[in-house]
Amino acid sequence: MTFKRIIASLLLHQKKLVKGKQFKDHKIVGIPKTYCKSLGSQKIDEILVCDLNSYNDPINEPDYSTLSDISSSTMTPLTFGGGINNLQRIKKSFYNGADKVYLSSVLYKDISIIEKSAKIYGSQSIVGGINVVEKNNELFVLEDVSLDFYSWIKKIESAGAGEIKINFVDKEGTSEGFNLDHCKKILEKTSLPVIFEGGMGSLNQIKLSFEAGVDNIALGRMISFEDNNIFKIKQFLKNNEFYVR
Repeated sequence: MTFKRIIASLLLHQKKLVKGKQFKDHKIVGIPKTYCKSLGSQKIDEILVCDLNSYNDPINEPDYSTLSDISSSTMTPLTFGGGINNLQRIKKSFYNGADKVYLSSVLYKDISIIEKSAKIYGSQSIVGGINVVEKNNELFVLEDVSLDFYSWIKKIESAGAGEIKINFVDKEGTSEGFNLDHCKKILEKTSLPVIFEGGMGSLNQIKLSFEAGVDNIALGRMISFEDNNIFKIKQFLKNNEFYVR
């Protein structure tokens, strides 16, 4: 039995939660501690918070104090990312309440950080992230289009990550749904759990994605700006005979 996971994907900017479209035009969603407490009470499966300030300029330390506030407000498993580019920042993330760390940009410079951190904290605590763009029906890594996308997935897996998160940048905030052919091919290329994000806009799109073999979906705009609380989403999935917690 495989449980389907609904994960909240939240962006942290100057101690506020924001959400945008295709990595721009961000609007305020709410106060981190209050918002995450509400998601926890609705039985969200996991929460992923990415610090935009540190992500865009790694000179800035990640906002550990807000991470600590969020962690104290909910028992929901919490993943933290954004500017996490060395073992010291990984250590501070766990110390301030993260259950997992999300590593993305740093991997293009030093993929060995996955192995180093996994040896200390375990592979289950490391999420390898890939931002993906599409051109002529092919997928490319946003930060380095010269990389072979599917080979990069295997490198992250081989380095010791516990799961992989794919963010379809072109789809983010559009409510157009996933390209399910791409999802299926990605799932064929790795044995790791894969979280998909970018473009989910309706309950039926979630249903179609799960029917296509997707097990884990990260939602942002759909739960932030539309009438879709987690209770409603999970009841819909139960009614369609999916296993949800």
